[in-house]
Amino acid sequence: MRFKDLTLDMLNLTLARPDEVLKLLCTRLRQERLSQQMTQAEVAARAGIGVGTLSNLEAGRSLSLIHISEPTRLLSI
Repeated sequence: MRFKDLTLDMLNLTLARPDEVLKLLCTRLRQERLSQQMTQAEVAARAGIGVGTLSNLEAGRSLSLIHISEPTRLLSI
């Protein structure tokens, strides 16, 4: 597999910039949370982050790999 052809599940990351990757992850985070019928409070509690942090992540604000890694792992993204 070549790096430029990297695909993460349903996210096409071909030649994406880091900020684009984070935005795609944030969008996918919300979609996956809703598809699993979980509230922000449930995901935040299980991920060990605040509800406000999760809300910011889903909205694409205050992006940090440290904060997004646990919710994405929890939801199998």
